[in-house]
Amino acid sequence: MKRLWSWLALVILLAGLVPAVLAQGPTPEKPPRTPQTDLSLGTDPNAGVESLSGSFVVLDPSVGGDTCYIPGATQTFCFRAESFTNDWEYVYNLWQRFPADWTVNSVFVQGTPSCTGG
Repeated sequence: MKRLWSWLALVILLAGLVPAVLAQGPTPEKPPRTPQTDLSLGTDPNAGVESLSGSFVVLDPSVGGDTCYIPGATQTFCFRAESFTNDWEYVYNLWQRFPADWTVNSVFVQGTPSCTGG
């Protein structure tokens, strides 16, 4: 008889948990994680100011293309970009602005960018 009361008490306790679990509702889905791009920039976290001073883009006809601008003519220009840093800052994109009346038909990187130090 004692065993019956023990089982009955256990069943009543478990039955009392069912409404609590059902009232809780479905577990909310976690939103997708946003990538933390700032963690993978390759910068020294203690560097302070990030600098690319001394970096430049220059017309470089020695690798091909035209040596000077001729108004109204279709031409090919080659540029060389060099970047310098002493605080782990990197160049990921390079934007070159041309005069508003120019039409740029194609742009591409020739060769493989390389690092000669650092």
